[in-house]
Amino acid sequence: MYFDAQINDGKKIINSISEKLYNKSPRIGKENVAIISLFRDLLSKAESMDLLICEHKESEMNILLRSFVEEYLYIKFILEKDSVRRGNAYYFSNKVTGLKKVRVYLENANDVETATRLRNSIEKELQKNNHKDVNTLEDEISFYNEKYSTVFFDRSKEKERYYWFNLDNEGLTSIEKLAKHLDGGDIYYLYNIFSAEIHGLNTVKGFTLKLDENNFNLTLTQEFDTNSKAQLLKPFLSRILIEMIRYYKIEKDKGMLGITMKQQINSESRIRSRR
Repeated sequence: MYFDAQINDGKKIINSISEKLYNKSPRIGKENVAIISLFRDLLSKAESMDLLICEHKESEMNILLRSFVEEYLYIKFILEKDSVRRGNAYYFSNKVTGLKKVRVYLENANDVETATRLRNSIEKELQKNNHKDVNTLEDEISFYNEKYSTVFFDRSKEKERYYWFNLDNEGLTSIEKLAKHLDGGDIYYLYNIFSAEIHGLNTVKGFTLKLDENNFNLTLTQEFDTNSKAQLLKPFLSRILIEMIRYYKIEKDKGMLGITMKQQINSESRIRSRR
């Protein structure tokens, strides 16, 4: 298993963080919800990729790899600086986006009866469990949209808020620009390779056409195998493990020093291999 040791270390890091946060307060900030959720999902994707590697599932692996890179960039950006504000931006952006997708479905569903029943169920829960003056789906969207806009220093530029990571209107208006801001762009080129599979642009690259005894035969080839892809991403995951330990200041917790030293070696392996 390629990511097995990192997954186990990641789970130990989550346990230490959870204990520290709970000891400080039973309620944790939304920025911590964003960071820990992203980190958990990153580990979950690594775990899924291990299973796909074992099953030699090339195309399915690419879909996970692209999402893995996106989440790596998001968590790295939040941890870089101004983490509370950036974490809140991610949290509220996700809330608004999810609610708007529900609204689009409800407004366009062919099964009007089911859509109406679903809307009534959602709004019943909102009235029972939610914020003051939030009674409808539209109220909920407005509530979180207002929260989301407050994390931007210049609230007048609504277009700039499309990308939650463009908090300071510094032109971070794409994954490519975010990647170049954080990592010099190297990981974006991997992201581009993985993206082709999702959009169906890579379906014929795994085959070569050969003429054999007057018959055309398709032969499966692997230009960039799953093992190589996993190996390329391991150092990036190691960096996040280290940054999580440092951000939450759990270096002195049991086992964290060993994890840091081990992952430091892993995170530098990519640099050594390029020399």
